[in-house]
Order: sequence, then structure tokens, then C-alpha cells
Amino acid sequence: MSPPNEPDEAWFVDLLQGRCDPIVGLSEAEVDEVAADQGVSLPAAYRAFLSVAGRECGDLWEGSDAFYPAVLGLRNAAVEILAGDEQGVELVPTDVVFAMHEGYEFLFMSGGGPDPAVLRYTEGSGATVALAPRFTQFVSDLVAE
Repeated sequence: MSPPNEPDEAWFVDLLQGRCDPIVGLSEAEVDEVAADQGVSLPAAYRAFLSVAGRECGDLWEGSDAFYPAVLGLRNAAVEILAGDEQGVELVPTDVVFAMHEGYEFLFMSGGGPDPAVLRYTEGSGATVALAPRFTQFVSDLVAE
């Protein structure tokens, strides 16, 4: 399913229904809590995803912290990983960390805009890896696997 130009909740519902079970979203207050925890205004695509599936989405990201409330504190944990590595990689203020795997690898959105690029950082690697040019594309590809 091709990502929309303007990501919204309806697109995520169409993408995830029948592929992830159960799907449980967040309230607006909980989405705002995630934004406050990240310290940034969340990209529209991520806000829409959280509203539709921010608490649970079947086995999507199984084994990783990517859903509420585990998503709270991920940015701080990522900053700690980067500080311990001393590799020169840093998060910029607009980056949004949305998933962490076993405390050594994290996924984040970077580049700003309503549907930013997705990157991965693995502890000790010294570099980020681009995974998708847009968050919606990343989720669509993940669901298709």
C-alpha cells in the first residue's frame, strides 16, 4: 500500500486492519504525553500511527519497546547509548526515537516534516543506517514482510 502525501489515521487503519490483531490506539492525551516525553512536536505520520495503534499492533515490532507506555523514555535511553559510544553520532532536537530493541539498538525519525525518514542506530556501530525515506513507507514495508 503506497503511503499517502498527507499521512492520516484512515491510512493506518486501512494498512493495519487484518494484518495486525489486535490494534489498540492511544487517546489524544496519551499521544501528547509521548510528544512531551520526546520534547518535540511529533510528525503527523507518527501522531496518526499512535492514535490508531500506539498501544498495541499485533506482533509488529515484537521483542522491541515501541508501544505505550514502553515508548516513554526511549529518547533519553538513546541519548545514553550515544553518549556511552563516544562515536560522534548525536540526535538532533527534532529527531523522534520510536522503538528500541533490547537496549542496544534504536529506530528514529529524522529530517523533520510530516513524514520523516527512518534510521537505525546500533550500539558500537558509530553510524546510522537509513531504513526508509518516510515513516509511512517504513511501517508499510514492515507490515508487508
